[in-house]
Amino acid sequence: MCFQAKKIGLVDSVVQPLGDGLEPAAVTTHRYLERVAVDTARQLASGSLKVNREKPLLQKVMNKALNTSLVLDNVVMKMAKDKVMKQTGGNYPAPLKILEAIRAGIVEGPSRGYDLESKSFGELTQSYQSKALIGLFNGSTECKKNKYGQGLPVKEVAVVGAGLMGAGIANVTIDKGLKCVLLDMNEQGLERGENQIATHLNGQMKRKKINKLERERIMTNLVASCDYNSMKDADVVIEAVFEDLPLKHKVIKQIEGIVGKDTIIASNTSALPIKEIAKASSRPDKSFTALGFDEISMYWTTSVYFFYLVHPIVRKGALWPIS
Repeated sequence: MCFQAKKIGLVDSVVQPLGDGLEPAAVTTHRYLERVAVDTARQLASGSLKVNREKPLLQKVMNKALNTSLVLDNVVMKMAKDKVMKQTGGNYPAPLKILEAIRAGIVEGPSRGYDLESKSFGELTQSYQSKALIGLFNGSTECKKNKYGQGLPVKEVAVVGAGLMGAGIANVTIDKGLKCVLLDMNEQGLERGENQIATHLNGQMKRKKINKLERERIMTNLVASCDYNSMKDADVVIEAVFEDLPLKHKVIKQIEGIVGKDTIIASNTSALPIKEIAKASSRPDKSFTALGFDEISMYWTTSVYFFYLVHPIVRKGALWPIS
């Protein structure tokens, strides 16, 4: 985004983020940005740095042509509206109102554009989309507050199944700085899962959300393996294999034979009842402790990285501290 801003002239200089050193990357980058900003301000004040605001002749001609009603309506606004509709599906009225205000400002003058912007803003605040988004924001903010006290520490997570969902769950896990063991039955499955994660991180790097050093740091949290013993130290194990009940039963039994008695085992399922999956468990309710094992269903929405939503479903009779 910052490079696009520089390209169209909104900013004059862009500072590349620094990597981790003696201090976290965010701290060193902020200090570097501050030094560059102060130095630039001093140069501008002294006159040693000149900023050329004059646009090239070709750009002036193009801007003049694009601002005519014929080109503006049939080319520029049409392309912008098509892009908005593609990204929003017509479910968000605000972007379309923004385009209307921009057009009014260009064709009828800035005052008309500002008036329409003000009027549209008032109308949009009363729309059901606005109320829904405000509710979503307030709900998300409320959910981030921990009402239940400090939970058990989780240092390592294991995900069984490197398919679309399994790789996605592993992706968001390592992104939060947790070690994640990603397991699959063969090397081909693991390679597919690793490629999915790498593709997502490469996309983030391309969009300048992370740098190369951060990408490598995130990837070091991932351990890909075909050996189930690799999950023996996991605090949480998430089963994410195909929606096949016998297969899930088999996997649950394999997991129980390796992990400790306090390990939480979750099943990522969207179609199978958790009580049916839990029938494969060898640990009856009476042996559970408040900090012990339980079988829960955790359903992530696809794609995992784009939706901050996990739906935990606790089996009937489960211990509340686990849920």
